[in-house]
Amino acid sequence: MAAIPTDLLDRIRALERQVRALMASANTRPALNQISDGQVTISDTGTMSVRSPDGTGLAHIGALPPGHADGSPQQAFVLRREDGTTALALWTDQSDEPQAVRVWDARDQLFFAEDLKGGGLALPYLPVPMGPAYQGGWESWPRSESNEYEELWTGRIYRQQPKITLLVRAAMDTEGATGEVRLRLDDRLMGEAQEVGHRVGWFTLGPFELPPEQLAEVDVVVVGRRTEGQGSIRATVQGAWTHQSSASPELPASPAFEARGSGRSPDKGPAHSASPTTSASPAIEARGLGGSAPDEDPTIPASPAIEARGSGRSPDKGPAAGKPPTGRPPEDALPEGPLLFVPAPDPARPPDVPA
Repeated sequence: MAAIPTDLLDRIRALERQVRALMASANTRPALNQISDGQVTISDTGTMSVRSPDGTGLAHIGALPPGHADGSPQQAFVLRREDGTTALALWTDQSDEPQAVRVWDARDQLFFAEDLKGGGLALPYLPVPMGPAYQGGWESWPRSESNEYEELWTGRIYRQQPKITLLVRAAMDTEGATGEVRLRLDDRLMGEAQEVGHRVGWFTLGPFELPPEQLAEVDVVVVGRRTEGQGSIRATVQGAWTHQSSASPELPASPAFEARGSGRSPDKGPAHSASPTTSASPAIEARGLGGSAPDEDPTIPASPAIEARGSGRSPDKGPAAGKPPTGRPPEDALPEGPLLFVPAPDPARPPDVPA
């Protein structure tokens, strides 16, 4: 007869106690779909995804193509709407570039992006508030008859993007006189002076670098002076923008360059000297957008594009009473097409990873 251990009953009772304890602990611990302590680590090519019932990817954390130049995987973060359109991405489509934060609206249009080269915003473009300086102006245009630079338009901004560009119209109110218009940021005169004649011309001031400190206060001032002859220089600001590091038609078509502001020298911009015969912006002339011939009749009607803007005056109306009786100078028509720069196409969207 086989020997039976004398403590068998004690062993059975001990096993029963352990089973009861195990069952009790299983009922009190969190379910496997909860984490009450510690952390979850996703590394190498691991990913975590959230998908809708139809399989549409809604959220992705982890590896996404393309990988880095050294062969290591790119770790990215992407949020999508239920219709599959991208809402937010921290990702790059270039293996040798940093990742950029980008946000798209419900129409799948990019409306927010950071500038990886200059810091701050690439999109949206921010308007610059401007107002006439103290000198007043003929036909509401601030003027100066000084041979030294005087303020014509002034404004103050908080720096949020790396560059600024202004579009200005300017003219001398006396035939035969010449002057110069220029942009001043704080106490710094920027770029080369642009020559202004009796003809009303378009002038692109910029793009110019803003101080590197985010939210720095910057005084933005359009200055002008008379260089030859009599009368005054007069100017009006048609538009002012702060924008990303690179903004010109020379940008490569690749959407990767839009949010990065790369692909061209940071200080490269439109030429800063105007044609002495037309006083038109060289940046506009370079695009074949210049105005009429310099010998145009001074009584030429105003451009329909200008009249459509509600200029509020007859095309042949002369200077206001009490002002120099010099007559209204001829003007260049509003150029067609882009006046400042053409943004590159929308950046690429991050790919979805099949379930």
